[in-house]
Amino acid sequence: ELPRSQYCSGALSDLIANESGAFGCAPPELVELLAGKSVAISTESLLYSRRFKAECSPQDLETCMQLLHLLFTKTRSPSRAAGQQITQLLVEGVLSRRRDPHAQWEESVAAVNTCGHPYFRKPRMIDVRGMDLSVACRHFDRSFLAPTEFTIVVVGAYDMAHALPLFEKWLASVPAPAAKAPKAPTDLTPLLVDFPSGAVRRELRLPMVEASSSTQLTWPLALDIAVHEFRQLHELNLVCKLLERRLLRRLRFREGSVYTVSVTVDFSTHCSPNPRVEARGTLNVSLSCEPHRAADLARQIVDELLLLRDRGPSDEDVSA
Repeated sequence: ELPRSQYCSGALSDLIANESGAFGCAPPELVELLAGKSVAISTESLLYSRRFKAECSPQDLETCMQLLHLLFTKTRSPSRAAGQQITQLLVEGVLSRRRDPHAQWEESVAAVNTCGHPYFRKPRMIDVRGMDLSVACRHFDRSFLAPTEFTIVVVGAYDMAHALPLFEKWLASVPAPAAKAPKAPTDLTPLLVDFPSGAVRRELRLPMVEASSSTQLTWPLALDIAVHEFRQLHELNLVCKLLERRLLRRLRFREGSVYTVSVTVDFSTHCSPNPRVEARGTLNVSLSCEPHRAADLARQIVDELLLLRDRGPSDEDVSA
């Protein structure tokens, strides 16, 4: 668990560690070493978990296992040259987002939906300039200490008589860390992310080559802890498809007033790691259209939602 002052370093730890040499050598050297090999490994640090993915051809399985061994045994520390390159890469990322209207819009949406929580804020120039890259590398090292901290699932056309000794040689041989085992989900400290208590309307005007607009309407939702979560997620997915079809039929095919419209649910922001606590998320309706139509279309979407709530789906909705 990270203090608030290190949220930015934690969020960028995968990128910084990989650019520093996640497998014990610089990225260009790794490319040369893997020439002619079909192997790809990636890591991902999420809000309450971390994971790695590895893909390879059957004949390159041992190379893949060797890289995973290095992932768990090497300590990352960027050289002076690598540190300068990483900082420049992060600076260019900040400048690129400043030039990208859609990226600025996404940041504005995230700020509204999370009440400006710092974990979900993209790095600013002041964050990048003052960042200690070694802090991000230490966080990455602690996140990938040993295979014993992970549930590893292997799928593929492998001869287990050949593969099992490789797993034992390169993964099972990594010693378990002396530190305490990872916390259970019920013991993790949840990130307290608030959703606006009332209606919030945020308008962002940016210079563009051609006039266009993106709009997102967001509502909070929560799953019933007494009902099986998988069933509720399946039902939510069906409702999203139904609502999206209704909105497309009304706003695009009948009135020709939108370019695109989509309906999704998201549980990655406001959810708790504790499975015994109700899962909280958001229902998101996104659309793109001509700027002067945005406000009217937002009202029509709300009307359609109220109509669906009061009257339920039509036979046409269900059959579609």
